[in-house]
Amino acid sequence: MVIILATLLEVGLNLKSTVKFAIGIPWLAVHSFARCPICSGLARTERAYGRLFRVCLDEEACGFGWAGDFPNWIARMGMGLTGSWGGLEQGGQREDYLVRSLSGLGQKSFLLLGVGATRVFRVLKRDGFNVEGADVSVEVVNHWRQSFGDSFFHADNLRSRGKKYDAIICCEVVEHWLKPNEEMQTIRAALSLNGIFAGCTNMRTPHEAVEDGTSPGYMAALGHQAYWTERSFAALAGRYSLGQSAFAKMLKPGVLDGVPNKRLFFVSDDSGLIDQIRKIIPEDGVIPLDAKSYRPNDYT
Repeated sequence: MVIILATLLEVGLNLKSTVKFAIGIPWLAVHSFARCPICSGLARTERAYGRLFRVCLDEEACGFGWAGDFPNWIARMGMGLTGSWGGLEQGGQREDYLVRSLSGLGQKSFLLLGVGATRVFRVLKRDGFNVEGADVSVEVVNHWRQSFGDSFFHADNLRSRGKKYDAIICCEVVEHWLKPNEEMQTIRAALSLNGIFAGCTNMRTPHEAVEDGTSPGYMAALGHQAYWTERSFAALAGRYSLGQSAFAKMLKPGVLDGVPNKRLFFVSDDSGLIDQIRKIIPEDGVIPLDAKSYRPNDYT
């Protein structure tokens, strides 16, 4: 007790330290005992991009990082008609690549989940793919329904529709998940037997700092709440019977001479399908998809 009092007195002699001390105690009380939502292990805290993150201490088996400082009701408003890459009906090359690749492996029905107002939905419809779309933005749903009716719907209705898809494609979405278990459970329920969930996001390497030196910093965006590792994502998928997984790196859109910063993910209950996917991934693990040159007649 004497040592504790002496320590407190020493801290109090410095105003700056006192302020940090006063702020830090309640924050630590709330966050020090946080449990990882993926593996239930203990988590450490890390400051990055002016935000506070929690990162699972079991870096080798999990390493999941998350923030939880963005209200779920805002996160589920979506990006509206601004889209991911330059505005209304722009972009979507990665979804296009995934659909065409998986179609070549025998997948027939597709759902583009969280696709927003990107052009890919119109392109794939034009080319005769059995594809539907869903998004959390009411603006986006209304936009696509003008042309394609009920084949585009609000993402909140995915489970209640009761429809099954061979493949659900989800690009730049899983980093927004505030409730990853609920999201993955919903996706699994909408997949057919031997179906596949595929998409892309940035992923951290185990032991890598959340503030990773990229510009702009991926986790600097407030809407980005979940920072996955391959193992944490595979573990979550496996919990919902999607126990087979494959990953590939992908270069930043439009850049082929930089460091791969995107990760393509594929999870399924079909080991044969995942084996086929592994065979088409180059030996260096990097898929050279350049958004500037991919199907330029459709996306430029």
